[in-house]
Amino acid sequence: PLWIYGVADFAGRDTRIQVPLQTFSGARFGQEFSPSDVSGTPWGEATISFTSCQHMNLDWVRQSDGEQGQYRYQRTVNRLLGSGCSNESPTR
Repeated sequence: PLWIYGVADFAGRDTRIQVPLQTFSGARFGQEFSPSDVSGTPWGEATISFTSCQHMNLDWVRQSDGEQGQYRYQRTVNRLLGSGCSNESPTR
């Protein structure tokens, strides 16, 4: 399996987030783990877009060959109490 990892800062009202993605290798689990063995390699970038309180899009592009993909998600449960979110498009 290939594990792809990404971290990005975002503000509470952001509706679009750019996330740089990396893969990691070299590490071992348990007592064999040593942080100095971990090697990260840039993989690509993901864009997460919240098009409404009920829908989220994840678009990605792989850096090595430009291959792209996308996933569309729809919330299947009611919103969280106190989230201030309705079925309308999110506000900035």
